[in-house]
Amino acid sequence: MHVWTRAASGVAAGVVALAAHGEIIPVSVSDFEYSPSVIAAAPGDTVRFQWVSGFHTVTAGVDCSYDGVGFNGPLYAGSPVFDVVIPEDATDEIPFFCLPHCSFMTGTIVVATAPVCPADLDGSGSVDFSDLLQLLSVWGPCEDCDADLDGDDSVGFNDLLAMLAVWGPC
Repeated sequence: MHVWTRAASGVAAGVVALAAHGEIIPVSVSDFEYSPSVIAAAPGDTVRFQWVSGFHTVTAGVDCSYDGVGFNGPLYAGSPVFDVVIPEDATDEIPFFCLPHCSFMTGTIVVATAPVCPADLDGSGSVDFSDLLQLLSVWGPCEDCDADLDGDDSVGFNDLLAMLAVWGPC
């Protein structure tokens, strides 16, 4: 499976179609560091490495050794953006480093596997009236509850909109 793309000056190579649920997660690359260096991403997300200064790479692997399977691309003024698309079958962690600075310039993509249909609160395989009733029953402040679809520790209007946006079969 092809998991990476590279875009430079508006030209894309190896383009991968993003899933509708994919988010773009920015990472700055400068001063011998990735910021942030630990990145939480889900399958379908794109981790966008953005060059700020220096000559760096984004290379999958550990101990200064490219794994030969994942991504490996340059970041410099002529190639300022490098996208890594998290594959749908990714699990656990994806370590990466900068080839010229591999002894100290490292990072990790922590792959979070989310439920296929988080708005399906009753697990029926469909977002429907039963899920809506469950969401409304816990309206207001709510830490770590399933109905808090946007993760802000409260069930409110944004959660309702998120549920309505995926109404129907999962």
